[in-house]
Amino acid sequence: MSTNNLPIRIFAAGLPILVIVLIAGVAGYVSKGTQAAPVAPLPAAEERATGIQGTVRGFSNDQLTIVVADGTPMTFNLPGESTIEHLMTITPDDLNIGDWINGGAIPHADTVLALVGLVLISDPVLHTP
Repeated sequence: MSTNNLPIRIFAAGLPILVIVLIAGVAGYVSKGTQAAPVAPLPAAEERATGIQGTVRGFSNDQLTIVVADGTPMTFNLPGESTIEHLMTITPDDLNIGDWINGGAIPHADTVLALVGLVLISDPVLHTP
């Protein structure tokens, strides 16, 4: 092995890597496009939709009647294929591997959102036709 060929061999070995880096750089520059739009801020608390909490006072045909905390009755029309869920308190021991859960969160200054609750999704909801 001649020492005169060593610089040529090093250059030949590094040339493919240099070509790949240059192609990737040019491709990144060309495909850059415009700047991505920033994520829109959360709406103010008074503008967000809120849930309705009440006590069931009646259910007939496809109508559900509840009474909210201030005593106001509210009636909702439910299509026949509506799913009604029963939420109840569970412990972590009630969860199993493969269960589906949804998280509820509120806006938080330090972390964007703060988790305040989890809901276990039942099998009948997951396997609807």
